Amino acid sequence: MLPSKLPDPRTDETNRLPVWRALSDLFLDTEISEAMIANIAETLHSAPYSLEECEYIFWHEVYPVCIYNLYSVAGEWVCFDEEWLASRILSRAQHVPQWWTFPRWLQCGRWMVRTEWEQVLVVYRSRKPLS
Repeated sequence: MLPSKLPDPRTDETNRLPVWRALSDLFLDTEISEAMIANIAETLHSAPYSLEECEYIFWHEVYPVCIYNLYSVAGEWVCFDEEWLASRILSRAQHVPQWWTFPRWLQCGRWMVRTEWEQVLVVYRSRKPLS
């Protein structure tokens, strides 16, 4: 479900880009290290979004664009090109209404990133807030 205060990605690209870039690392054709998990969690903490909003961005913006890399025999393993990533996500946002959520039963590759996403959540939740 769409979090109520999450801005449209087409009007929020500046804030979204670091989050997209960090979350896309979970779809690289490489071993995901603890350092990568920590970096992703830190990026999410620094973003102007709640955890619920970050989770929406992960499953409904980044996942549909990047999951195909894990199916590829020779997938991207260093990093996704930032311009490519943003243009694909924004293009999809233009054609798919933000209120429409990608049904979980259609997310066939969910199992491929679920463990890593859960690791990000553990690190995110264990981080002490700055006060």
